[in-house]
Amino acid sequence: MDYKEYKVQDFLGDEYFVSWVIDEDPAATQFWEKWLSANPEKRLEVERAKELIKSVNYKYTDKLTDTEYSQIFERLLRADEAAASPSGNRYKRLAYGIAAAIALLIVALIGYQETYEPVEELAIQQVEVSTELGQRKTIKLPDGSIVKLNIGSSLEFPERFEMATRTVKLTGEGYFDVAEDKSKPFIIQSGGLFTEVLGTSFNLCAYPELDSITVSVVTGRVKISNESGVHQVLSPADMGIYSRQTQSILKTKYDEDILAWYSGILIIENKPLPEVFSQLERWYGVEFEIADGVNLEGTYSGRYQNKSLELILEGISTTSHINYSIDNKKIRIYE
Repeated sequence: MDYKEYKVQDFLGDEYFVSWVIDEDPAATQFWEKWLSANPEKRLEVERAKELIKSVNYKYTDKLTDTEYSQIFERLLRADEAAASPSGNRYKRLAYGIAAAIALLIVALIGYQETYEPVEELAIQQVEVSTELGQRKTIKLPDGSIVKLNIGSSLEFPERFEMATRTVKLTGEGYFDVAEDKSKPFIIQSGGLFTEVLGTSFNLCAYPELDSITVSVVTGRVKISNESGVHQVLSPADMGIYSRQTQSILKTKYDEDILAWYSGILIIENKPLPEVFSQLERWYGVEFEIADGVNLEGTYSGRYQNKSLELILEGISTTSHINYSIDNKKIRIYE
């Protein structure tokens, strides 16, 4: 068997998986935790299967029709004939088979297709919060965790965390202050990178147009993994750099300026003027128009905390000998 190819319905029909969910055997727990660590992209399907198995109880079996019971016991009969087990284990194996069979039957009865749709009482709505250029937002998640989204970013999360993990999806950049819950790891999916924590604070930058994803840890410890299970554990002051092209992960230290945006600090370091204008477009949500014949060969440096765009343009105008005009969200640069 290749568990990497399993879908939710495959896990429901796997006796070893079902026995782990029901009995929580230490050896099986060790196996599945190790497997999930190496295959984090399967965690969501595993959690869905676990929740469905745990939801199988007498309130479902009481409602089964004679035809449905027949389908279950036909499956059990085939399983019993296919495997000869010691008599001491036979009834336990039968119980696992019943749980798996009922779970599979419930899935069939609710119209399970290739994309799993949870039964009504397990259905959880997804919430998406996004920011435009020039905009930042602070979000409080259902578990009390706080996320500050940088410009041009989005965060997707469930309206409540009821699975075994607290899984969210980030596009762009965000600063996370995660509420501690040792029983429910907090997992962020961003591109091909999975960031797992219990309770900590860190910055994650995963803009789609960038060649790499970076995770910078402020407090606590963070585990980052690629889709192949290769991982690094990061401590405070560590930064993990994930290459989208090679899927490699590099561990290094970060410059604290990487967190400046969180405090509203704009840093411009000896950048050519065209790059400065592009940076200002994103930061303030404006659009620059450059008149013909303007000399943009110079560079500019500056550090600003919660300052107006006009103040920065005054500095550029003075040092670079150019003029500007502001018309709402449009900035015209001319000589």
